[in-house]
Amino acid sequence: MKAGNDAGYYYARASKSIVVLSRPEAFPSATSVATKLLKEAGIKAHYDGGNHVSDVAGTMAADGSFLGVAKDSPDYARVIWDFMFPD
Repeated sequence: MKAGNDAGYYYARASKSIVVLSRPEAFPSATSVATKLLKEAGIKAHYDGGNHVSDVAGTMAADGSFLGVAKDSPDYARVIWDFMFPD
């Protein structure tokens, strides 16, 4: 079974079917999303003087939201990326 996050919706793919998980606890945490984003971009978590994933962990709320964005929001990954790499 392969799992992933597409447009903010967490899914588990088994053969040709897709199961959408609707419980908020089924969505990945901000640190998991950050790790996946960094990996897909080929960027190491460690940078001179810090760690992107640790920075995200320190900002993530106890309910899993990140900077006020719920983890089931389609904007969740974008907000995490923008936090790690502001313009």
